[in-house]
Amino acid sequence: MVNDITFPTEFGVKWREWYLRPTIHAYYEIADLGFDLYDVLSILEMGYECSKGRRASGTIERCIKKGKKEYRVVVVESYSYDLKKEVWIIKHVGGK
Repeated sequence: MVNDITFPTEFGVKWREWYLRPTIHAYYEIADLGFDLYDVLSILEMGYECSKGRRASGTIERCIKKGKKEYRVVVVESYSYDLKKEVWIIKHVGGK
């Protein structure tokens, strides 16, 4: 596990005109899968709606299958006070 992770003010990857910003938990999930924000963006753009239950308003869950694995990304609408803009917070990235 990496202990010296720094979070830049802006990651520079946008989906639906808003920046993608991972939580610390999601950041480690992304790293554990060997993904980066462009992989997350790809799942959001090319994936299908896969919510198994009721999600809160403003929450989007998208999945994509690669071989026998299914990867899931959960994002939620939020506001970034440092950017003074709406952003997508990446809450979860997983594969099974």
